[in-house]
Amino acid sequence: MSSDKGMTELMARVVLSKRELPAWLADGAAMYFANARLAADGLDCGRVPRERLRRLQAQMRDGSYTRLERLFAVGRGELSLEDHRVAWGLVFWLAHSGDRRRRREHASVLTRFLSDCEGGETPRDFGSYLELSVARLEHTWRKWIMALDSEHPYAGVGGKQVAKKPAAQAVATEPQEKPETYPRPGRNRISEHIKERPPIRKENRK
Repeated sequence: MSSDKGMTELMARVVLSKRELPAWLADGAAMYFANARLAADGLDCGRVPRERLRRLQAQMRDGSYTRLERLFAVGRGELSLEDHRVAWGLVFWLAHSGDRRRRREHASVLTRFLSDCEGGETPRDFGSYLELSVARLEHTWRKWIMALDSEHPYAGVGGKQVAKKPAAQAVATEPQEKPETYPRPGRNRISEHIKERPPIRKENRK
């Protein structure tokens, strides 16, 4: 199962838009394409940053993830690390959940939402475009995210379907993922990478 061409083009439209789009959509689409790869038959957009998915699922289990109502209200440049995970997860759900008919419905909804944003209108909450309350949208989306396979390169959906490899083979053939990192707001990027060094002890000279 893969995202439809129309949805991929819509996500590209989001990334390239010069308009002020909602933060969750702009950043979520950018992260969606960050894991894309060029393939012989087109752009493979279904790969999942597995560490991000595992952490999102863990936060959903303990209830510490960002709720959609709050996410929709966050402005550009104000998204936290947790907000970024949820934004990516919502965009991934729009692109890959359900059958082809459902994904086309999502593309149609996103087209209307983008048109309102680019036309200078203040869009309604995104759930209303799907004819869902925010609470119902969150329930549907959360249930789908929790069912994803965080050990599968495509989480079991999206992109190219690949057979699972035995664990020993997977370790030998698949490169290890880099830890999920984002610059934290209000902190100096360089200082985050400076480790404290132990004090240098001076030897007593006789």
